[in-house]
This record gives sequence, structure tokens and C-alpha cells, in this order.
Amino acid sequence: MTSSPPPPTPPTLPATLPALTASRFIAALWVVVYHLGVARFGVADGPVRDLVEKGPLAVSYFFVLSGFVLAWSSTHADRGAWSPRAFLRRRFFRLWPVHACAFLVALPTAIAIMKRGGEDDVAGRVIADAVWSISMLQAFSPTHALAINPPAWSLSAEFFFSVLFAVAAPVVLRLGDGIYARRAIVGVVVCWVLASAPSVAYVVADPDGLAAAGVAVDHTARGYFLSAHNYHPLVRAPEFLAGVFLCLWVRESAAGLVARRVVVGFVGVVAAVVVVVVVVVAGALDVPAPLLHNGLLLPCFLAIVVALTVFHQLGRGRLWQGLGAASFALYMLHVPLLYWAAGLSQRRGENVLDSASAAVLVVVAIIGVSVAVYTCVERPLARLGRPPPPR
Repeated sequence: MTSSPPPPTPPTLPATLPALTASRFIAALWVVVYHLGVARFGVADGPVRDLVEKGPLAVSYFFVLSGFVLAWSSTHADRGAWSPRAFLRRRFFRLWPVHACAFLVALPTAIAIMKRGGEDDVAGRVIADAVWSISMLQAFSPTHALAINPPAWSLSAEFFFSVLFAVAAPVVLRLGDGIYARRAIVGVVVCWVLASAPSVAYVVADPDGLAAAGVAVDHTARGYFLSAHNYHPLVRAPEFLAGVFLCLWVRESAAGLVARRVVVGFVGVVAAVVVVVVVVVAGALDVPAPLLHNGLLLPCFLAIVVALTVFHQLGRGRLWQGLGAASFALYMLHVPLLYWAAGLSQRRGENVLDSASAAVLVVVAIIGVSVAVYTCVERPLARLGRPPPPR
């Protein structure tokens, strides 16, 4: 009597996902082009302008990706050795050094902008902004959210999310097994509702009175409650948590997802197309920016993350992985470096960013600087957050 062959091992997914790392660079570059502005490339109207002006959507993708990756790495870690204190130490040394570097680069231009704007008490405003910014708390204050280095508001939110995760991780790690992980899809839906609700509420209530005053609520609009809607960590937390819940579902469903690669890939491509179409249509119809800013496209970003997880080998080349690794430095440094490029060139009578070809070269140079900062600052200092090896 012959014994039956053992059942095949179900397909699994690796602990590291190169495609997600590479996708970070694409998202960061979207933000860079948004801040540079389409007008510099001679694009006055049309789909290209609509896509560029929705660059803040990339931050929503960052938040989803952050929640997913943190949960993914934690569920692959040694549960007995995992501790909230060690996790927060690693996150601090991963985030703060680049933030401090970008802060120092941005400070001179921030002071110059205040002086040109006629600020009554420049010294007092700089000190207040610096305290909020360097402590990574600026996103909690609508009046200081964009202090010193505007993109750093999302870092403030990210570190808050890290604290949330450190508290919730023991529960998350338990939910990674068994039937509870299958209910994670309910958590994703709840997060989508919570992420979208503030946007709808803002448009309906118009708390800043912008719509009543005839002001277009687009990406250039400013208001106290609009700033809270766009930047406050509590408002943006559902996007991060959706990524965490998605990780639990993917971990439970990994075998089925890998077995249905064609379907997953098709859904991911459709989700990316939907993002483009919705952004272009919203731009053509002048849909209020808050409706798109936070959670409306969250399901599409989740589908893209799942597809890139299954097709994890995409972008595994050294170039893409290097750019993806440097994407955080690129995101944090690009605005102050663009200010430096514009300011220094204007002293010679012409803004270098007004030339499309020169602007492209400036962006390439900023990417190079970001790679250098990652190599010389971020990666070495991140090692300080790791526990010492056992003796």
C-alpha cells in the first residue's frame, strides 16, 4: 500500500515587499511635481493639470502604505521579542533625523518668507513654529500645521500613528491568526467611512465660510477648519488604520491571492485607472478639493497595495529600490530645496524654475541630494534605533 503524497504547500508572501518600496518613489515624485506646479511646464488646462493638482492624494497612499507595511513587518517579527518601546525607538531614529535635516534646510527660507510677508513678530513666530515642528506635533495645530517645512505635517501624523500602533500592536499581532483576521475587511470599510465623513461634513457645513464667500475650495484654499480637515492626525488616522486592517486580511488570504494573481493584477490596474479618471473628472467638474483629499479613493489605494503585494517582485532592481528607500528624504527635502533653487537663481534676475528644462534638472538634482541624505544620514542613524546584538 503506497502512501499518498503530502499536500502541496500553499503559496506565501515574503517578509519584504520590493514593489511597495518602489511605489513610494512614484508617490513622492507626484508630490514633488505638485509643489513645482504644472504652470512651469506650459500646461494651462486639461487632464495633466488635474492630475498634478491632486498631488496631495499621494499622501493618502503614503498613510495606507505605512499602516500596511508596519503591520506586515510586525506580523513577521518575533512576537516574544516585540516591544512597544523598542518599536517607537526604531521609528524615532527612522523619522526624526531626516526631519531635523530638512528643518535646518527650510529654516532660512521660512524666515525670509515671514519677513517678506510683513509678519509683525518674526522672532516670536519662528520660535513658536520651531517648537511645534521640531517636536513633530505641528499637525495637531491648524495654525502651525505647515510650519517651517510644509511637507513635515505628514511626518507629525506618521509619528502619532506609530504611537497608536505601538499601543495596538499586541492586539494586531493576535488578530493576525484565525477567524478574527477574516473580519478585518469590516475594519477596512469602517475606516473608509470614517475617512470620508469629515470631507463630506466640511463641504456641507462650510465652517470656514469659503463657499458662502464665493471662494473656490480647491488645493489653494486656506481656512482654519480646512487645515484641520487636511492635516490633523485624528482626521487622517483612518487611512493608516485601513492599511493595518488590510494587512490582516492579506495575511489571512495570502494563499488565495497568490493563486489568483491574474485577477488581483487586473483589479490593481483597474483601481489605478479609476484614480486617474476620478481625479480628471473631478478637476473638470470643479469638485471641491476636500471630497477627494482624504478618504474617497481609499478603496482604490487599498487595491493597489494588494496588487503590489502579490506582484512583490516588481521594482526589485537596485535603482528602483534605491529610489524607493530615498523617497522619505525626497518628500521631506524637496520643498525647501525648491525654495533655495528659486531664491538663489532670482538673485541673478531669473527664477530657474520658470524654465521647464531647468526645472527638470533641479528635480533630478534634488533626487540626487535625497539619495545622499538617505545614504549618509537616514540609514546610518536608523541603526541607532536597533537593539544591540545579544552577547
